[in-house]
Amino acid sequence: MIVSNVVPKEKLRKVQSETLQYLKEFISTSFGPMASNSIITKGISDGSVITQYSKDGHTILKNILFNGIIERSVRSDLEDLTRHIVKTVGDGTTSAVVLSSLIFDELVKLETSDSPYEIMRQFKEATKAIKEKIKSRARKFTPETAYDITLISTNGNKEVAANIRNIYEQFGNDVFIDVSTSTTTESYLKTYDGMTLETGYGDTAFINNSKKGVASIRNPRIYAFEDPVDTPEMIALFNAIIEKNIVKPYQTGSQPTPTVILAPIVSRDLTSYMDQLINFMYQFKNEADKPPFLLISNIYQKEQFVDICRLCGCKPIKKYINPDQQKVDIEKGLAPTIETVTEFCGKADIVESDISKTKFINPALMHNEDGTLSDTFNTLVKFLEAELAKAYEAGEDNNVTGTLKRRINSLKANMVEYLVGGVSATDRDAVRDLVEDAVLNCRSAARNGVGYGANFEGLIASLQLADALPENKLYKVISDAYLNILTTLYKSKYNEEKAKELVQESIERGMPINLRTDEFDDKVLCSIDTDIVILETISKIVTLMFTSNQFICPTPADNQYITLNTK
Repeated sequence: MIVSNVVPKEKLRKVQSETLQYLKEFISTSFGPMASNSIITKGISDGSVITQYSKDGHTILKNILFNGIIERSVRSDLEDLTRHIVKTVGDGTTSAVVLSSLIFDELVKLETSDSPYEIMRQFKEATKAIKEKIKSRARKFTPETAYDITLISTNGNKEVAANIRNIYEQFGNDVFIDVSTSTTTESYLKTYDGMTLETGYGDTAFINNSKKGVASIRNPRIYAFEDPVDTPEMIALFNAIIEKNIVKPYQTGSQPTPTVILAPIVSRDLTSYMDQLINFMYQFKNEADKPPFLLISNIYQKEQFVDICRLCGCKPIKKYINPDQQKVDIEKGLAPTIETVTEFCGKADIVESDISKTKFINPALMHNEDGTLSDTFNTLVKFLEAELAKAYEAGEDNNVTGTLKRRINSLKANMVEYLVGGVSATDRDAVRDLVEDAVLNCRSAARNGVGYGANFEGLIASLQLADALPENKLYKVISDAYLNILTTLYKSKYNEEKAKELVQESIERGMPINLRTDEFDDKVLCSIDTDIVILETISKIVTLMFTSNQFICPTPADNQYITLNTK
């Protein structure tokens, strides 16, 4: 008898399917407005238990545990991939898990008659066309649609929906809303001037406010690496900033300098150094004692990055190909050396980062001393507005004009902090989670347009394409999955026969029924990007699982799935 750590394809498919079905069954309990909370408990070192009440699909998914290594792998992949949904549109994990299970089972059935290559070809073709079809149905975002989106996201909280609508009415569609918790029973708003990068911290070691889940640095020196930190010289400058501002002060018992480093890419050559730095940060159990340091890398918004650096007053730290030019710039104070690099900084009142974004509040050069907007700010806005006018006149495409408009809007947009109140920490946290989902979905809708919720956009698009292109069997597989999930949603309130009738009526009317009002009132809305992002996530999940032909466990002892007999 041979005991191996290899699980062959047939058994792997069975375990993958069963795991998805199991997750679908228990996460579905959080699906839709009629769903109720799951009670999630965690034990802590003193023997007591922390209890959380949640109907958020991603929260529930994170807290479901398995013994088997394949099951753990499937759940971990789902958690990682659905995190993109949470960061982008706020809600949709439950839909992604349910649809993934339904579609995966059908693909496994097709595998008996078609080659995996052909199945995946048709699947990719179908998902791409469905996403394009969904995108074409987008409608305009308004404060009133913000109200409807928020009402759906918060399970009918009219107070929060009215607050979100009022914010968009007051500040326009480009306002950036951040969500936090109040220390009182009352919710209230704070407004700031500032800018935001859609990139957050790279490691939780930087968090110094665990209640808000943020790294917040007051009055920092801000260093901007214009080019990737991937050459010996750039690495040396990077290290010098951290050593002089953070490490040496701690070694000598002096006060560290609050420091924020911005870099498009940090080389893998710095992995060992960064690991040491991260471990150093983790050593501080008391958040008040944690080094005031934050690194923001993998920045893809190049134009906003440049604008932020300019308004903060950062001197760019960049690479030089010509050493003679570098020498001239060093003499002029335009290029740093190891000795001078710490002076190449900008400033802001606060830099605050969470997992998905970084706020720069009151950049140093944004205002004059009397609080009026500075010449630096006004000149930049006028320049970009002139460039946008030229782009329209020259007939530039949407990519060019869209980039300029986003830069202008980013500069002009207000930042609003929505502080959620409640009678207890548990109450505040529960409402905050709902508000965060609503804010993310509204932000996406303001950027990309509005569509119907309840996975209805995916259903309509896939049904239309299944009728138009019957030769691709995957359109019907996907549309059947969408029919199934909408029926499941309706069955949370109506009996099975009534639910099926309402699904057909929804298709005929071209909108989902509102389960709260029992009416087809055109108010079940969300970002048009919701179903697109969910479908993208499903595609990644299913593709990863379906294109795997065996599973290799860490050791034979971990293989509880099969024993191979040999003659």
